[in-house]
Amino acid sequence: MKVTTASGHLLLVLFASIFHPAVSSISGNGTDRLALLEFKNAITHDPQKSLMSWNDSNHLCSWEGVSCSSKNPPRVTSIDLSNQNLAGNISPSLGNLTFLKHLSLATNEFTGRIPESLGHLRRLRSLYLSNNTLQGIIPSFANCSDLRVLWLDHNELTGGLPDGLPLGLEELQVSSNTLVGTIPPSLGNVTTLRMLRFAFNGIEGGIPGELAALREMEILTIGGNRLSGGFPEPIMNMSVLIRLSLETNRFSGKMPSGIGTSLPNLWRLFIGGNFFQGNLPSSLANASNLVDLDISQNNFVGVVPAFIGKLANLTWLNLEMNQLHARSKQDWDFMDSLTNCTQLQALSMAGNQLEGHLPNSVGNFSVQLQRLYLGQNQLSGSFPSGIENLPNLIVFGLDYNRFTGSVPPWLGGLITLQVLSLTNNNFTGYIPSSLSNLSHLVELYLQSNQLLGNIPSSFGKLQFLTRIDISDNSLNGSLPKEIFRIPTIAEVGFSFNNLSGELPTEVGYAKQLRSLHLSSNNLSGDIPNTLGNCENLQEVVLDQNNFGGSIPASLGKLISLKSLNLSHNILNGSIPVSLGDLELLEQIDLSFNHLSGQVPTKGIFKNSTATHMDGNLGLCGGAPELHLPECPIVPSNKSKHKLYVTLKVVIPLASTVTLAIVILVIFIWKGKRREKSISLSSSGREFPKVSYRDLARATNGFSTSNLIGRGRYSSVYQGQLFHDINAVAIKVFSLETRGAQKSFIAECNALRNVRHRNLVPILTACSSIDSSGNDFKALAYKFMPRGDLHKLLYSNPNDERSSGICYISLAQRLSIAVDLSDALAYLHHSHQGTIIHCDLKPSNILLDDNMIAHVGDFGLARFRIDSKTSFGNSNSTINGTIGYVAPECAIGGQVSTAADVYSFGVVLLEIFIRRRPTDDMFKDGLTIAKYTEINIPDKMLQIVDPQLVQELGLSQEDPVRVDETATHCLLSVLNIGLCCTKSSPSERISMQEGKKRTNSIPLPSFDTEFPKVSYSDLARATNRFSIANLIGKGRYSSVYQRQLFQDLNVVAIKVFSLETRGAQKSFIAECSTLRNVWHRNLVPILTACSSIDSSGNDFKALVYQFMPRGDLHKLLYSTRDDGDASNLNHTTLAQRINIVVDVSDALEYLHHNNQGTIIHCDLKPSNILLGDNMIAHVGDFGLARFRIHSSTSLGDSNSISSFAIKGTIGYIAPRNECSEGGQVSTASDVFSFGVVLLELFIRRRPTDDMFKDGLSIAKHVEVNFPDRILEIVDPQLQQELDLCQETPMAVKEKGVHCLRSVLNIGLCCTKPTPSERISIQEASAKLHGIKHAYLREN
Repeated sequence: MKVTTASGHLLLVLFASIFHPAVSSISGNGTDRLALLEFKNAITHDPQKSLMSWNDSNHLCSWEGVSCSSKNPPRVTSIDLSNQNLAGNISPSLGNLTFLKHLSLATNEFTGRIPESLGHLRRLRSLYLSNNTLQGIIPSFANCSDLRVLWLDHNELTGGLPDGLPLGLEELQVSSNTLVGTIPPSLGNVTTLRMLRFAFNGIEGGIPGELAALREMEILTIGGNRLSGGFPEPIMNMSVLIRLSLETNRFSGKMPSGIGTSLPNLWRLFIGGNFFQGNLPSSLANASNLVDLDISQNNFVGVVPAFIGKLANLTWLNLEMNQLHARSKQDWDFMDSLTNCTQLQALSMAGNQLEGHLPNSVGNFSVQLQRLYLGQNQLSGSFPSGIENLPNLIVFGLDYNRFTGSVPPWLGGLITLQVLSLTNNNFTGYIPSSLSNLSHLVELYLQSNQLLGNIPSSFGKLQFLTRIDISDNSLNGSLPKEIFRIPTIAEVGFSFNNLSGELPTEVGYAKQLRSLHLSSNNLSGDIPNTLGNCENLQEVVLDQNNFGGSIPASLGKLISLKSLNLSHNILNGSIPVSLGDLELLEQIDLSFNHLSGQVPTKGIFKNSTATHMDGNLGLCGGAPELHLPECPIVPSNKSKHKLYVTLKVVIPLASTVTLAIVILVIFIWKGKRREKSISLSSSGREFPKVSYRDLARATNGFSTSNLIGRGRYSSVYQGQLFHDINAVAIKVFSLETRGAQKSFIAECNALRNVRHRNLVPILTACSSIDSSGNDFKALAYKFMPRGDLHKLLYSNPNDERSSGICYISLAQRLSIAVDLSDALAYLHHSHQGTIIHCDLKPSNILLDDNMIAHVGDFGLARFRIDSKTSFGNSNSTINGTIGYVAPECAIGGQVSTAADVYSFGVVLLEIFIRRRPTDDMFKDGLTIAKYTEINIPDKMLQIVDPQLVQELGLSQEDPVRVDETATHCLLSVLNIGLCCTKSSPSERISMQEGKKRTNSIPLPSFDTEFPKVSYSDLARATNRFSIANLIGKGRYSSVYQRQLFQDLNVVAIKVFSLETRGAQKSFIAECSTLRNVWHRNLVPILTACSSIDSSGNDFKALVYQFMPRGDLHKLLYSTRDDGDASNLNHTTLAQRINIVVDVSDALEYLHHNNQGTIIHCDLKPSNILLGDNMIAHVGDFGLARFRIHSSTSLGDSNSISSFAIKGTIGYIAPRNECSEGGQVSTASDVFSFGVVLLELFIRRRPTDDMFKDGLSIAKHVEVNFPDRILEIVDPQLQQELDLCQETPMAVKEKGVHCLRSVLNIGLCCTKPTPSERISIQEASAKLHGIKHAYLREN
């Protein structure tokens, strides 16, 4: 039968060749034709009609992009279809073109995998598949023995670098993919390689020594990876190297002294964004062909060497963001030498330590110089002369220096300038009108100087100007209307000046305007209606002026507006309803005007936290959270009737549509599931290895008595696996269940790359075989003793397996919500690639002993590097869990972070309403979100968990008892849930915004929030305050440990010694602070007692959650034989980093994220307490001060003298800030934080005997920084970094770099004057960056 079929096929081909001469015989190029037609059939989009000629009317050798050999019959030898915008998959049929030598499909829109069949084309010499969206691993090309060029860059390829390449390959280009793993040593066998590029991937590790054999290498571009170690020695053998790019990796150490001698042919050297240190090697002068040299963003020190001037061919020199210095005249000699670089076009020395006057030799630089950056140094003197001799400057920056004097008029002669930045200097005098001659100027930055006079109206001639910022000067006069007629103007900043007059109506001509900042001037008159014509406006900031009249209704046309601030003016009339239609508006501040009438209730006005209306006595109505009086207007019932009719029609219709969608999703899901494989090496490398036998032994043979949970793809057992860990949770995957393999792979992928306190900590993984020889896969996690959130919400107190906690307080629920928002915000926004959980629900949220929530079960997780990239199982398999899955996912839509936001919103509502989203009541189109929406705010107390109503003492039957703060808190939470559960993804807030809003929810004061206790309760709990229960004593109080409540383990009871002067004030300050703040890194208060004791004396106490690890002081200085069970002999570098991050987070919240700033005033190790997970909590607010704004300080009373603020010697800020009655500010806390940070890492008290005669802990660190820090840090850290010489050098160097970075923050916080210190926000951001960079790798 097969023979007959073949014969028939041959007859058909012969018959076709008679009537169609273009068709060749089957033994000739007929196979080529069929292969090409199959390729064409796989094309789904051909906008340029490139394949129109590919038909039977033309010989295949005349088809567009096809070339053939001259043999008879001719065979296809080349296909070039680059830059044709073709879309579809690359057909495997191309592997049948056995004579193909050249294939170029670059710069198209191909998707799918690279066909493995291409690896069988023995004659193939060049393959170009760059700039597509190809996925999957790179197939083997080992059989392509003639292959010389392989370009696969700018795709979405995964896996590792190709191994086993053909030995004659000359060019390998795989940059800009998502490749991981290490560099295969076998690359060293391809000795013919002249070009190797794999930049911008995730390759890690070092450079194998085998690459030293690549002596023909001319171009090596490997930047943008995670490569580490010292400067790669194998590169020093590549003597013909022309281009070397190592930028944005983790290389460290010193540059080889002989680099210029070993690599004399270098043209381009890019090593920026690493951790290189030391001086620049003088041998670089031997690389005389260098054209581009970039060493930016490293730790190079010393002066810029004068030999730089010997590199006469330099066009690009980037030295920015190092620690290079110039203090003496001799240090500036390199400037003279640079005059020899006659081809120089770009020079940046920004962000170094250059001091003094800029030498006049800058005027002798190459006339070809186009970019000159000198910002962020300590340069001084008048405006540098000689710049006028550089006629081709395009970008010129002197920002953040100390220049004085006037801005010279000759600057207007540099007519090629496009960017001019003089920000943050001390320039004085008038703005020269000659700047209007800079006809090509695009950006002008003059803010934060001392400039006087008017803004030149002649600036209107700058017809390409996009951004202008002259804020924070002393300018006067009116706003030049001419500026708003510039067609390109997009950002205008004139805030903090003395400008007067009106906002010109010409502002309406600025159609491209995105940002208008005119804050803090003396502007007056009406806000012009024409402002509404600027439809691209995103920010309008007009506060602190004298604008009058009404708010123009035309502002409702600003469809792009995100922020509107009109506060502190004299505006009157009503608020335009049209502002509520602005869908993108995130913040609106209309406070302190003379507005009146009803506040709109839609759009932004629903969100009380984003709406500010204070100081307008005539306003009424609006959202209940605004606490405005009701308006004397009775709403019509017609609208309610229309809503009822609409719901009656829409809900059944929506139910029908939803049912149809669910059926469709199930159908698609069943038809499209596919398998995928993954490497598990990351897990094995990072965690201890365990076998199937280990896990079986730990769980008593996976006994049902050890079973604690069962899911779709796995079962979870509790067992003892490691000697130093109490219990673990072992998740065993049911591989016989379809999808379990994918779930295991997805979870491994997620958990190998993430680390966060609110993600379930993984301990290890096992991929092995069981006792029957079957595949076995399991993950071991830290055991969470409180179980999951579902059990907590719905467990029965009579159920022996329940967690034993049926009551959940408001504070605990809020804490869980904050934990979840932090975890998701990290997954979505704080990782190198976004991770989408895809199955967030209460049973996947686990709780530890401290009721801290941890997100787990990443079996459906998706990874997204950018908007186009998604890794994990195919989209069609993403079902999530009914009730929690987002609507767009239920119908097979694009997976995005918005899907997780939706699930988070559902969980949030469930926590506070205590109803499952699958409850029987939710049917016929009614969801938990819709149920919440139609009942708030009026019927809110009818739908929230009755336990909360009882806890907060809320009752609709007794409106007098309704606590406004409590209802505000609940409404805030439910509103966040509703913002997250919008039906359209574009309407939902981001998880970053969700985190911000959740963290800023105001807690009710504790006198209604927490249970009341009496003196007798506390005396009974502590055995009448027995010394046996005493765990600490301070200036104003004693602290006892004991069990107080039946449902809590242990509490800390702080009893104030009221006979001590100041103790009463301390109690009041601590109460005032803790009733208004709540943060995971503040010690949680449980209740308070203000009563009388058994002798009739006043008695005051506070009850806190007990912190089992004690305080930081004990952790640092306790010894084994002191009997302290909480003593930890060793505190790792990672633990110390976590502690300072925790403390910085707490201070940042107190300083910046609260309604009023709180200054702690007594931060020290003994006031920093540690939970079971070594999470730090700031406590003891007995000296705290409150600041509503810069002119107000509130402490124990509105007029407390700062003389009462003593703090603690060694930690208190200097220069009379606190110790001698100076002004209290957040900078005082920053100083204390810096001292604590330094103490934590060098383990020396700031009151140590060595610190005397002017030597402080900060000065001690400073004089040893950065070269001798290992001599002064805690010896435990030295031992950790160099333990038994087993620590790899790269890891040690990473640790040393981490230490330097952390200690540098401590030094920045302990500057002698407040103005020199960084803010706690900046310190916190830097510490988070260090933590992310260091802990991710260790």
